[in-house]
Amino acid sequence: MKKVILSLLLAVSFSNYGQDYFEQFKKSWKEDHDFTKTEKIIKEWESKDANDPNLYVAAFNFYFTESRKEILALDTHPGEGQNFALKDSLNNTAGYLKSTNLRNDGWFDLGQQYLTTGIQKFPKRLDMRFGKIYALGDFKKLDEFTKDIMTTLDYSVSINHKWLWKEDKPLDDEIIFIKGAIQDYQTTLYENNSYMNMRKIAEKMNVIFPKDFIILSTLGTSYLMEEKYEKALSIFKEGNILDPKDEIILNNIAFCYSHLGDTKNAKKYYSMLTEAKNTDISEFAKAKLKELK
Repeated sequence: MKKVILSLLLAVSFSNYGQDYFEQFKKSWKEDHDFTKTEKIIKEWESKDANDPNLYVAAFNFYFTESRKEILALDTHPGEGQNFALKDSLNNTAGYLKSTNLRNDGWFDLGQQYLTTGIQKFPKRLDMRFGKIYALGDFKKLDEFTKDIMTTLDYSVSINHKWLWKEDKPLDDEIIFIKGAIQDYQTTLYENNSYMNMRKIAEKMNVIFPKDFIILSTLGTSYLMEEKYEKALSIFKEGNILDPKDEIILNNIAFCYSHLGDTKNAKKYYSMLTEAKNTDISEFAKAKLKELK
């Protein structure tokens, strides 16, 4: 899904007028790497053809990409990801060359402004909405990220989920697509321990798309993160009725029972997982059973 969001510029079609600006834009930015010239092209494009939806997608991609640069930096401590250790003459580590992400809020905000305008003009273009949401998550603006997801879900209901994508083409398999995208966004919130925002989205999704065990699993997880085991358990049990074989739900049920002191039921559900096809899950379940003896 993330690759889909970041490829908004690919395979678009333009009017002859817009095509000329797009070709100028692409050459200036992607080939010549001329920031000043590219900005000038965007401004001229906007003044000549402000009703071209591709202008807003292009401007967003430009400013969002420019807002997040990766550079190499020297430090005395290793960072996350790849590091290159620098050795002195005695083969002692003298420092680390590591990649560092620089963020420019000014360029980021400009990109968001272009998509906000684009969404106002073309409210059914889901690619614009998802591009805006993805960028907010990337910059860890999680409250705004959540607010835009909620707004998008409300609008989705109002149009019976009949969205447009690039080239103003109707989106195929829209329900599956929306559910998959929202689940990706929930992963972003989970990784940032934003359980209240997870819950808001999961509750809304559960109203819009009831009886979906994945949505229920996510909702239950938001309570699990808050150590509200009884509430989480009741939700996971609902999900288990919908899909009795889902291993994540089975594990979460066992986990809840274990923390509630119900060893008998914890063993029951961990025992179910010992037959899991995924050997990591089955071995984990066997280890938990040994702990519970």
